[in-house]
Amino acid sequence: MLIAKIKYISPTDITGARFKASIKEGTFKVSATVPSTYASDGTDETRAVEALVVKLKKAPHKFFSHGVKPEIRILGSYDHEVFASIFPLRELAQ
Repeated sequence: MLIAKIKYISPTDITGARFKASIKEGTFKVSATVPSTYASDGTDETRAVEALVVKLKKAPHKFFSHGVKPEIRILGSYDHEVFASIFPLRELAQ
């Protein structure tokens, strides 16, 4: 299981509001950023984690076994950050 941290990034003069999902495992760091749709139902946070999963599936990361579709669950928020779990990374035994 991976824990992703999602952070809201305020708009600037050049770019609009964004959500950035990131993971850190030891010295390994990966992040993905998506533009905000200003939805109030949490879809922006989920989209950010989905973009992160797409990035993690590509080389050189390959965090996931071939054919595994990980489940994303929003766990909660703390201090303006949202946390999500990504599970499973490998195919589970039947």
